[in-house]
Parts: sequence; C-alpha cells; structure tokens
Amino acid sequence: MTTDERRALNEARPMLRNMPMRSRTWRELLERDDAATIEGDTGALVLAVQDGQLNLHYAFTELEEMRLDFVPMFDDLTSEIESFEADYVRIDLIQIPDRTWIVPLLLQTSFTEFGEWMDMVHYDLDPDAPPPDFPDEVTMRRGGPEDFGRIVEIESAAYDEFADGEPATRLRLESAAWIGVLDRDGEPVAYAINGPVERAEGRVLSAAVDPAAWGNGYGGLMLDAAIYQLTANEARRAVMRVRPDISQGIRTARDLGFSPGTSGVEFRRPTDEQVIAERHAKKRAAHDKVKLGPLGGSY
Repeated sequence: MTTDERRALNEARPMLRNMPMRSRTWRELLERDDAATIEGDTGALVLAVQDGQLNLHYAFTELEEMRLDFVPMFDDLTSEIESFEADYVRIDLIQIPDRTWIVPLLLQTSFTEFGEWMDMVHYDLDPDAPPPDFPDEVTMRRGGPEDFGRIVEIESAAYDEFADGEPATRLRLESAAWIGVLDRDGEPVAYAINGPVERAEGRVLSAAVDPAAWGNGYGGLMLDAAIYQLTANEARRAVMRVRPDISQGIRTARDLGFSPGTSGVEFRRPTDEQVIAERHAKKRAAHDKVKLGPLGGSY
C-alpha cells in the first residue's frame, strides 16, 4: 500500500488522536517540512514545533493497533528528537475521558504528567476599545532582542515549576507577532507575547509579571495591552492558555472578559537521554529500597 493510499484509507475511518483535529489539519501537519513523521499501516506519529514547544501528535485507526504500535513507533522516532532545539517533548491529551489505556503507553516512552491546562477564550473583542491606560510609575513599550534574556528570567520566576523553559520562550520571542514589555524604574517587570492573528483569532502565547512586582495589577495591564494589539490586527477572538494551579492567571483573564474553553492535560518527556536514564535509575533505587526494607533485608 502506498503512502497516499494509506492516508486515503485512514481519513475514511474514525481516528484515535491525542486531540480533536480535522483530517485536513492532520494532513497539513504530516506534510510540514519542519516536522518529523513516522507512518505505518495502523497510524502515524508526528513531532512538530508549535508555539515554541516541541509537540508530539498521534493518530491511529484502532485502539488495539495503537496499544501494539505506539511504543515501537515512538522508539523509531526518538532519533529525530535531537534535531530540534528543545528541552522536552510535550503531548496534550484533549477530550480523552478514559486515559487508562494511553497513560501506560506514555509512561513506557518516558513521558510523565506535567499538569492540567485550560484555554481561556475572549469570544467578542471590541474593535473600538480604547488602548489601556498605564499608571505613571510604569512605561509600556514594544520589546526587542535586547529584552529576551530578562523575559526568560521573568517567565522562569513567575511560573516556577510550570515554566516552559528558556528554549521555548526564546522560540516564541523570535517568531512573535508582538512583544510587549512593561518597565518600572527602567527595568522590565512584566511582558506579553502574541502570536499572529489567523482567521480572526489571536493567541496570547505567554504573559507574566516578575514576582517582586506582584500585587500592583501589572498582569491585567499586560493582558489588556496584548488584547488591544490583537484587536488592532483584526482579531475578533483571543485565546490564552492558563494553569488551574495558578489561580491568579484565571482571575485576571476572567476580569478582562475571558471564559473557560478547551481544557486538557499535558505530559512531558526530556530530550536529554541522560536525564531519562538518571530518572529511571532513581526509580529502580527507590523500588529496591522498598523491596529490601529499611534494614536492608527482605522480610
């Protein structure tokens, strides 16, 4: 069976995917020049950078086929990971109410659960809304390459364990449609990054405030500025991903007219095989400690 015949057959059947996706979108993903793909008779895996992060996508025709083929197909794909500039591979699980069959496959391929997320959506941006009004102690300006290092620092400090990391943040900055920076006393204390507007929808890729400047309403100011920039570029809907564990982000988005949208759970896998080997060694040591007991002998 040729590749074209296999694709035509797969598109005619319901597909098991990690997220809802139209057949046309999946086909475009498979055909991206900058993606790494492995295809078989039962399905396919794709590695592609999206919004600065290296994402894994899957599509299989049958559950049992996926159970058999996911792990060996991913093992064949791992040699392509090092060609991407990323600290980790991520995979989103969306609209999969029963994860009991996919989680073991992810664990076998060294993915671990990173955390839940939610897209907050502003469904009706006002094209006549005025620009945000900033207090005298801060200055809003457009960011540039000279700000990238400081923005990476703010992202890391603000998101802590939920940070996306320097490579992802720098990729977002390099491809951003707009970068906003808020200065206080000549020093950046907050930022926002917008992606391009597509089909009247814009995405706020990242926004954060230096923890030392929390409590001043700067998060709302930055998000308001990001919304204004999207609207000025003919967006009529805005999307921003937040973490339920960071409640302040949800409150700020709600205050500016956002509502809960799609939600899911994210798994991550380091791209450094040494990190994975060390993780497995720690698990084995912990298992042996439990097995032998606190006195070093079985009982």
